[in-house]
Amino acid sequence: MKKRGLCLALALMLVLICTSCSSSSVKAKAEKPSVSASQETEAPAKEKEFETEDGLLCITADENWSKAGDELEIEDASLVLSKKGGARMALLSEYRWNFPIELVEYNRMVLRQMKDHISGDEAGETEAISLGEYEAFRTDITGSVEGAKQAYRIYCIHAGEYYVQLICWCPKDRQKAFSPEFNRIAKTLLLTEEKGETAE
Repeated sequence: MKKRGLCLALALMLVLICTSCSSSSVKAKAEKPSVSASQETEAPAKEKEFETEDGLLCITADENWSKAGDELEIEDASLVLSKKGGARMALLSEYRWNFPIELVEYNRMVLRQMKDHISGDEAGETEAISLGEYEAFRTDITGSVEGAKQAYRIYCIHAGEYYVQLICWCPKDRQKAFSPEFNRIAKTLLLTEEKGETAE
């Protein structure tokens, strides 16, 4: 458990570093002239399903999200997505029995690791929620990483035999814009073996 916990800490550290690296490009885009009202009223983006590399999990997001690829390689993450505007998300899954603790304690462990690498962090209240049939906890954390102000929304989920982390983040000034979208995507999380069951 100690070895695996270290791997998780390293993965989370990479998430934070990659976030700060992308902040400069986001700020540059913010300086561009705003688009007209006619340009903003585009047709809704189509939904697209994304599956983790190990085939264990899938989530559904609009087609403006894409796999981050080499630009955002995160150790232990089985899926990393990005979207224009600086939004990012990463999925990490762990076999539940590698951690002889309840989900609430697992959630606390993840939050401790996150806070260790964020300067001036401020955490909101942790909420117990349900994502379909899955028990979960959701927490918002804001703070700075290498001077870049970021907002994180962290979901810790008990899905079948697994504990899953869905880590979502964006620039602090885009938090209100992206938070509802993070929630919508989190609600689509499924074990791939259960996709047929929900379709019925």
